[in-house]
Amino acid sequence: MITDAEIARLSRELLHEHGAGAFAEAIKRADLMLDYGDEEGRLIWVRIVDEIRNANSSVAAPPGLEAATPRLDRARRASEG
Repeated sequence: MITDAEIARLSRELLHEHGAGAFAEAIKRADLMLDYGDEEGRLIWVRIVDEIRNANSSVAAPPGLEAATPRLDRARRASEG
């Protein structure tokens, strides 16, 4: 499994590459992992989404984005339970 330090590094790289769009990009990649049936990849991207949200409060989710991605919300709940 990927370490917290690696998640933080990947989050920083995504923020550097995509700026304010990093949050949406990470959600898109988590959704792709669901489409591919890659459970481990999905969990990694859910962790990256959370890291981006927690690491930089200026990169907040656009209004309604999480509501528009119910699969990610289900994925996050599944990874917590």
